[in-house]
Amino acid sequence: MGDGIIIVEDSPVGPPQGADTGSVDSGVPVFAAVREVVRRQSEATPRSAFARFFGVDPVARASARWYRAAIAELRIAEALAGLGDDWLVVSSVPISRERPRLEYLLVGPPGLIAVSMAYPVGQRVWVGERTFLVEDQLRSTIPDAEADARLVAELVGASAGTPAPVTPAIVVVEPADLEIRAHPRAAEAIHSSDFSRWLRDLPRLLAPSSVRLFAAAAADPATWPLGVEPPTALPSLLGEFETLRRAVVRARRRRLSWVVVGIALSYGLLFVRFGGLSAFGVHLAFPADFPL
Repeated sequence: MGDGIIIVEDSPVGPPQGADTGSVDSGVPVFAAVREVVRRQSEATPRSAFARFFGVDPVARASARWYRAAIAELRIAEALAGLGDDWLVVSSVPISRERPRLEYLLVGPPGLIAVSMAYPVGQRVWVGERTFLVEDQLRSTIPDAEADARLVAELVGASAGTPAPVTPAIVVVEPADLEIRAHPRAAEAIHSSDFSRWLRDLPRLLAPSSVRLFAAAAADPATWPLGVEPPTALPSLLGEFETLRRAVVRARRRRLSWVVVGIALSYGLLFVRFGGLSAFGVHLAFPADFPL
């Protein structure tokens, strides 16, 4: 974690006092992968009746990697929703006109964590102290995340009246491979599948009173220079994705059913083909006990 207040108390951290969490925390993450898979699916050719009957995967080939990324996004959102009362989770944080919304700002006993999502879906990623390579192409992911965290620290610190310890965390969503040769100096790079475990293992650095102070600042609309309206059309978007997810589950079950039917038919044909011969052989060996 970054430099900041390191005070640990044994008393539990209750809900942030004086923080109107509904004023800023819209509960509406950006969900870039969900948006992308829904967009791609809208452009894909619908499955035929024949394909639906045999359980062909409804996710188009061009959408498959983004579908897995969307599932990862939703699992991260579920993990954050279950953090408990001693955490504040602010989604889609409008930190600057020049930068996209920050996916999440977490305020809890480990400090403040500015979570940004990187989407090298299905690509190889190599991370060094100052280097973030996607398929050997340098990306500005690390300096961007660090700049966002500094801006969050400035805004929250000004609102709270004390320096805010903010750590940038880069969640790498569904890469084909993530090799962390050296950890970035000021940031953390985490595979999306490891994010929940990483979050659970963070040390407690802030006293409950400090957590409440920073949570109140993060939840105050006056802290942020831009409007706090959530991205539009998300309920409809999530509804479309959930429809797709249910279709994927149904198709998988149907394919499994056809596999079971195929195995049963195969054994049935073997029995018809060889069962009679086996029974005749047994009759020759034991004619009295096994009459035909």
